[in-house]
Amino acid sequence: MEWASYIKQMDRALREGQGGSIRKDLVSLVEKGVPRNHAALVANIAWRSGHPELGIRVLHPWVRPSERITRESTEEEKSEYGVCLIKFGAGDEGLSLLRQVDSARAPASLLYQAFGLVAKWDYEGSIPLIRAYLRSKNLNNYQKLVGEVNLAAAFVLGGHKQKAEYLLRDLTYRLSLSRYHLLLGRALHLSAENFIAIKKWEKAEECFFRAEKLLETSEGIDLFIVRKGRAISNFLQHPKNSATLLGLRAIRAEAEERRHWESIRDCDRIEALGTQNYELWNRVYFGTPLEAFRARMRKEAPNIPIEEEYFWKMNGRNETGPVMDLETGKIKGLAAELKAGQALHVLLRILATDFYRPFRIASLHAKLHPQEFYDPVNSPIRARQAIKRLRKWFAQVRLPLIVQESEGSYQLGAKRPCALKISAHSTTHSRHAVLVNTLREKFFDGPFSSMDACREWKLSNRSALRILDACVQAGYLVRSGKTKKTTYRFAPTASKAS
Repeated sequence: MEWASYIKQMDRALREGQGGSIRKDLVSLVEKGVPRNHAALVANIAWRSGHPELGIRVLHPWVRPSERITRESTEEEKSEYGVCLIKFGAGDEGLSLLRQVDSARAPASLLYQAFGLVAKWDYEGSIPLIRAYLRSKNLNNYQKLVGEVNLAAAFVLGGHKQKAEYLLRDLTYRLSLSRYHLLLGRALHLSAENFIAIKKWEKAEECFFRAEKLLETSEGIDLFIVRKGRAISNFLQHPKNSATLLGLRAIRAEAEERRHWESIRDCDRIEALGTQNYELWNRVYFGTPLEAFRARMRKEAPNIPIEEEYFWKMNGRNETGPVMDLETGKIKGLAAELKAGQALHVLLRILATDFYRPFRIASLHAKLHPQEFYDPVNSPIRARQAIKRLRKWFAQVRLPLIVQESEGSYQLGAKRPCALKISAHSTTHSRHAVLVNTLREKFFDGPFSSMDACREWKLSNRSALRILDACVQAGYLVRSGKTKKTTYRFAPTASKAS
């Protein structure tokens, strides 16, 4: 096989928006075994085509070798592995690895770090990284254009309207002289979004029209994203018009068919904003795990109240059924409860943080075991075992919750009506954070001793001391005194452990 030529063909297909059929070829390549000198390039194709798990499989032996093997990874291998982790849901591990890369030898690591921050809705933090990437030496024309499109996206989504307009005007001109239809389509869509933000509706419509014409033969999601943008624009102009609302809901239904979760969330947010639907607004707010996203919602609709507590009613709007308090693990209507802070309670809280996007296995592993690296062989097994135990517990206590699986991702559902009680301040799911919050309910501002923690957590003194030490290191608690007179208080900077 002529690897270089084959990789070049796949790269060209992606640049021209014809990468929809690449997965089959990638799977075949990975199963045959990718030579190391081509592994980073194959991983690059994998995440760009929407299959980062394949890139992880290819690069894991080189970037995370067994302890018995002494093997140095290249800067490019670490860079591509880091972005594959980010795209697969292990964002913190990916960012940590990318920050160790020598950006002079692998400039793309700067752009990939920006991707990791954008995934957290930190657009401001991404801007300096993208600018540093664009100052890198030896970037070819296409790489520079990719960087500029990402910078324009950060400007638009970060609210820098004038900077975005200037950059996008120049970008769309230069891209129109190239064959990079996918990049041009994205630039036109970003221009439309920016015009919507300043309510220049006709200019937005012109951009949507050009983008649709350009992408009508593309195989990816880009054309759908443009049509979604147009439906949102029409609705925001006329939110009381039944036709524009139906158009928005039709796009939402298509997003469900495509399993494009962020578009479903976006359609619900826009509908709630336009119709001032208090109930739907709170559903989107509580059903989104990122605090930066929640902060944006509070800013764009300060007149829509956010509840202190939200009841996520599942499998039935009018009938509630059993109600579980996610903070404590206790269930109203049933004698059973999940022990707060234990593995199953933490897993349930993780699954309950997002009503829209199912959790990929790497994301679940990262949240369940934040101190461990992702292993494409062993990590999925451990995460699935935890899911199996949670399902078994649901059945034992006759709680109608289920963990649904589809295409390797996991999401909460219900067989019969039930509800989860979620606090507005409860965005945490690590075991230590959960345990600290249970102490806060008991001791308020403190102080308390290690023996108090033992009794409350029902753990041995040794285990409690280990967790208390970790909570002090994490900044959740403040320790005073020595030996038997040691006491603990909650750190004044954190009203809730996070």
